[in-house]
Amino acid sequence: MQSISASDFVDRLRTRISRLRPVPASCHARGTQFVFKYLETCTYAMLRDDSIRGALQPPYSGPYRILQRIGKVFVLRMGTKEVRVSVDRIKPAYVLADDPPSYGLSLPTPDSSRPTTRSGRRVHFTHFFSSVNYFSPHGGGG
Repeated sequence: MQSISASDFVDRLRTRISRLRPVPASCHARGTQFVFKYLETCTYAMLRDDSIRGALQPPYSGPYRILQRIGKVFVLRMGTKEVRVSVDRIKPAYVLADDPPSYGLSLPTPDSSRPTTRSGRRVHFTHFFSSVNYFSPHGGGG
């Protein structure tokens, strides 16, 4: 092992450190957020619940009516309140219309509403179980 003087050691250290170049910083930010296309035109949205949920708790609540869109912020009607929510927490809700359009289909006649088998025979259900009273309204289970 060589023994070098302190001044030589400091000179070598300075030259090596002067050759070091900075490494580009890594980006730990989130990537681009996925946004539904239909969110621009829909009238209702589902709101994601980011809290810790119990078993079988749904991740989204709603649907809530969209009142206003302000950039990345949506104003939703939640009960009687207007709540501002980021676009990152909502997704479009597909709600059926109150009055569905009719397509000119006629309702079945009472005669054709009777169940039939594939061969065309009528199905007759027994009425035995509908007349049995399993629990007495006055107590005494049976």
